[in-house]
Amino acid sequence: MSTEHVLGKQAKKAGRRRQDERRRRDTRRARAERLLEVLAGLGDPLAVVHALTSSPMGLHRHLTLGPAVEVALRAAGAGRGHGVVDGGVSEVLALLEGQTFALARMEDARPRDPRLPAVGRFGGQVYRLYPGMLERPVAAVRRAELVAIAIDRSLISHFGFGMGDFISVCLTHTDRAVGLLAPAWPDGDIPMIGTPPPVTAAEVAAAGGVVEWLGLDAPHLHPERARAALEWATVSPADLRAHTRQDLVDTCFGTAVAAAAADGRRLALPLPYIAEAWERATGVLAESAMRKEPAAAARWLNLARRETTRLLDRIRDMPPLHLVHSPAGPALLVPFGERHVLAVGVAATLGRDCDTDAAGQAVAAVRPGARLTTASGPLVVPRDAEVVRLVVAAPASAARIGLRTRAAMLTLDDLSRVSDTCKYADELFAFCRDLQRPPGGTELLGWDKVDAWEVWRSNGQALHHAGQAPTAIYVAPHQAGGEWDEAAGRARIEHALHRLGLPPAAALAGFDESGDKVMALTSEMELWHLALLEGSVIAATGTEPVPEDLRALAADVPGTLCWAIMHVREATAAALQAVGRDALVARLDFADDAGDPLRLTDTTDDGTLHIAWTAQLPEAEIVDPGWIQRRLGELLCGGLRRLAKDEADLDPVDRLAAQWSSAPPVFALSQGPLVQRAQHLHQPRPTPDWARSRVRRQFAEHIRATGEPPGLHRGAAAMDFETKIVAPWLMKRMRSALTAFSSAAILKRAGTELEAVTACRKQARQDRWRHRHMWRTPNIDDNLSERDGEMAAQRATLAAVLEVTLATEPSGTRTPDDIEWSTLLALGALYVEATIRSDALRWNIDGDATEISDSYEVTRVAADTPVLDMVAFNDARRRHSRLATTATTDSPNPGTDDDERVDRRHQGHDADEAADQHNADGQTRSLADIDPTLAGIDDAMRTDLGCTVHAILATCVLLTQWPVTDDRPIATVSTQDLVQQIAGEFDIDTSEAAAAVEALSLRGANLAAEGVQPWKGRARDHRLMTRPVIQLGDGTVMLLPWNADMTGEVLTQYVFDGLLPWAPRRLEGLPHVRRALDQVRLRRTRVLEDETHRRLQTLGLRVQSRVKPHDAHVLGLGSLPGEIDHVAAHPNDDILWVIDDKDLAEVYTPAEIARSVANFHGPRGEINKLLGKVAAVAADVPAVMAALRMDTRPRTVKGLFVTRTPAAAAFVAPSAVPFVVLENLPNVVAPNPPSRPTA
Repeated sequence: MSTEHVLGKQAKKAGRRRQDERRRRDTRRARAERLLEVLAGLGDPLAVVHALTSSPMGLHRHLTLGPAVEVALRAAGAGRGHGVVDGGVSEVLALLEGQTFALARMEDARPRDPRLPAVGRFGGQVYRLYPGMLERPVAAVRRAELVAIAIDRSLISHFGFGMGDFISVCLTHTDRAVGLLAPAWPDGDIPMIGTPPPVTAAEVAAAGGVVEWLGLDAPHLHPERARAALEWATVSPADLRAHTRQDLVDTCFGTAVAAAAADGRRLALPLPYIAEAWERATGVLAESAMRKEPAAAARWLNLARRETTRLLDRIRDMPPLHLVHSPAGPALLVPFGERHVLAVGVAATLGRDCDTDAAGQAVAAVRPGARLTTASGPLVVPRDAEVVRLVVAAPASAARIGLRTRAAMLTLDDLSRVSDTCKYADELFAFCRDLQRPPGGTELLGWDKVDAWEVWRSNGQALHHAGQAPTAIYVAPHQAGGEWDEAAGRARIEHALHRLGLPPAAALAGFDESGDKVMALTSEMELWHLALLEGSVIAATGTEPVPEDLRALAADVPGTLCWAIMHVREATAAALQAVGRDALVARLDFADDAGDPLRLTDTTDDGTLHIAWTAQLPEAEIVDPGWIQRRLGELLCGGLRRLAKDEADLDPVDRLAAQWSSAPPVFALSQGPLVQRAQHLHQPRPTPDWARSRVRRQFAEHIRATGEPPGLHRGAAAMDFETKIVAPWLMKRMRSALTAFSSAAILKRAGTELEAVTACRKQARQDRWRHRHMWRTPNIDDNLSERDGEMAAQRATLAAVLEVTLATEPSGTRTPDDIEWSTLLALGALYVEATIRSDALRWNIDGDATEISDSYEVTRVAADTPVLDMVAFNDARRRHSRLATTATTDSPNPGTDDDERVDRRHQGHDADEAADQHNADGQTRSLADIDPTLAGIDDAMRTDLGCTVHAILATCVLLTQWPVTDDRPIATVSTQDLVQQIAGEFDIDTSEAAAAVEALSLRGANLAAEGVQPWKGRARDHRLMTRPVIQLGDGTVMLLPWNADMTGEVLTQYVFDGLLPWAPRRLEGLPHVRRALDQVRLRRTRVLEDETHRRLQTLGLRVQSRVKPHDAHVLGLGSLPGEIDHVAAHPNDDILWVIDDKDLAEVYTPAEIARSVANFHGPRGEINKLLGKVAAVAADVPAVMAALRMDTRPRTVKGLFVTRTPAAAAFVAPSAVPFVVLENLPNVVAPNPPSRPTA
């Protein structure tokens, strides 16, 4: 073939290609022109694309709409005209479909809702953020600020602007644009993936205000650098191209955020493209800085290490961090005790590849037995230590990250989220352990490790609980959406912190929100109280130094000011506005002088009130309760008057002064401190969820190994499973875990934590009782009840660990570290729950069943109808407790120990009064001195037991006051010395003192013989609740003062009820005591009958009470099947009531609840007995009415049970007879009551 022929063919092919290209170009132009015309049919094309893509209803399609943005911006930039076609959004999408098919496939996520007012702090300014399609916009802002610190010096010298300038320019425009667009955004759910985006005329009109760049003249921007930054990211309209072929890190328009129009305008891209552009620019500028100045990479690595340290250190209970060095490099070492270590290395990059080898080698060098170097000398990792390794990767932007070392890996963004949401430091250790070695060898698949963190912590702090581990777990992306929601929820707080010059919330050591009242703790441990007002804030804080005994008051007084402001917020906001302030700070300084106890000393131009207070402040409050709150109002108004610039500004201040007294009391000074010596104990770490989940998974593996088949166990089968398989395995594991440890070390830690938990419960209850007149925040009662219930469970767990240790007597020598202690707590907690659940299953208290899945995950599921409505029963008990005591303790669930009784006052006696069994001169007193009806119990107890009840209570008082300290809240003393001290203190025989000590003693041998049986409650003879004197077996005892106080209170309440919190077997040996208690209960029943009779008469009912069968004629009847406590009717009502009073013992364990229910609902139960009496009365209503001296018109006869406290039997449906608590009697029997029962 000739050369000429070949060239001819090539020329023809080239011609055809040119023709094809011209056709394609003409087609694109025609499509673009058509697209422009269709957009014009919706309004101004540029405003339309802004409205479509920025709207929460269209953001999810921003990739598909990219070419439409390109067309509109090009036309607007060139000033080109266009026609108008009415095609609508559907026609726009149809025109884009062909060229954006690949992009549409990438629109696989729903965006964060831009209507949520999420804010972020950057460069000292607070900005309203726009999420675009960024995975984590809040984290991206944080990271960009850090990167800017590292590289801006280099960028400014080479480009005339820094990354901080560029991000600030973008965020300023975004903040203003959102402010204009948001009012027009429609309500409704964010559309599902692929849904066509709607647009409204209001949105298009609002978008007309954001088509040009906004905020370049903002005062917080550096003028020259801001213009240079925007110029760098501005393109000509002709160069604007929407990238229709992207990978996961590309953006629609690269780093472009604006286009330069021919008429000189700077046309802004819509918000989604600006968001992804500034995030992409972070990486581009970082790479540029690295190329221009290699030292910038080292600065970024050092900054990433410092930030990693800060993020770790701010987590609650984080152990001290140690910087260690090995030949492989530096690492952070976090010791969770002696045998569990977290080693952290940091890798950082300003480029697209993050090399983690050096960090991986540094953490790999931290291994058992390794000798490392620290600033204070060598550090040797114990040979039996478990080392968990974490590599923190800090890319400036999207980058490829590989890890060859066996370690957990988190990005700096991930660690930031973990630091924000981690409640305790050991959670990070446990999570990294699961990442490093996924349980069961499971392979973990997914994108960002922060997604795994969110799944892990929402799944009981576990990747899975299965006995047969899955081959792989795919973690779905986009799990960190809560970060955006939280940023929106904190918007007002962030603005307030900014106004006050305080760090952003992410940089605080902690903060707590109660509506518009906020507490913030800075990294310098300064506690700030904030009152958030409309557009303004008032803050109060105390300054150091403060005397140790006044620290609690120093913390409360600033909060009192802010809480009171919450009740006069409108008046306060008006006063602040009148004096031209949007922020005001009250600094309370302690003054060691004899001046006024609370006084205004200075007011500065920056809006700070300096208030001095003295040691005489408590006395001023005691003499005149409420004085501190009133005085703070006077000082606040006085300070505002000083800040006023004009007399006319004082009217709102005067109105605030007049309204201040309308605020309810929010502060009360506790008087009469508790007698315990250790007063400042802090609640210990509850049983970690990760430890519970780890034990649950190990049990599931055990179940699989035993060959137990999957399936649903219900009723007796479920009870057997819990009793014969679950509980024994847990007990065996606990005893096995204990063998390595010293018995003394376990008892010491368990006793110390028991004291702290019991102290926290008692102090909280005492405060609620003493301050019952104070205003409470909404839902505070429920929150306090929940916290009290959590502490009750924590106490039960610690008691189980202590009791099992006593019964087992481990012979090891080690002291458990924090991780090992968590495992012991998890075993104890699950054992307590399993045994109680077994009893609940036996009696069908909650209707649950046990399910073993095909993967051998053991869970509890609802399966049967429970015997009663436990939720309603507990709610009723909680409400009754609040009415009876104005305290807010949670009613116990089945199996909760009977320490709940300590909050219930009976007949005017409280536990403190009854437990105080000695006079000032040391002479003993008897129960008769407190209540004469109890006199027989003391004598009977001396006869049967060798000591009186008041001797036992006096011993509890002595133990309660034992000289311990906050650092050492438990004590060890010889048994003989204790007996002698009791005898001498209360002037009783040593034999009686010894008997009292014995009655309160808990011995390991007895526990071993009886078994540790939490589910039995007061049916147990040997338990910590009633025996707080721990016999150590060597002639010494361990004393727990706070627990001894609880024992005394429980015993007191039981005695007043005619009961003892002791096991039936123990009571069998006390015949005289049983008879004395019977007499007390009989008198209590009589008292209840008298009170019911009196209340019925007060309500206007005619009543005949205590009608015995042989007195049936009193009611005009021939016979009665049993004694009727009351027959009553109201002249204006058509009901004749037959009432039985029941002074019931409170029930707690499943067995007690079930027996109580059966006592009423059984075939021969109280309900059928009362129905028999109702039938007898109904047989001759006219005769009964005549006996009551009332008209004999027909009436309906109904039965009713009256109780002191809510009865379990009342919550069984259906019930043939209603129940009512005495206090609620008017709601039932009065004529036309608001809610008369129909049962």
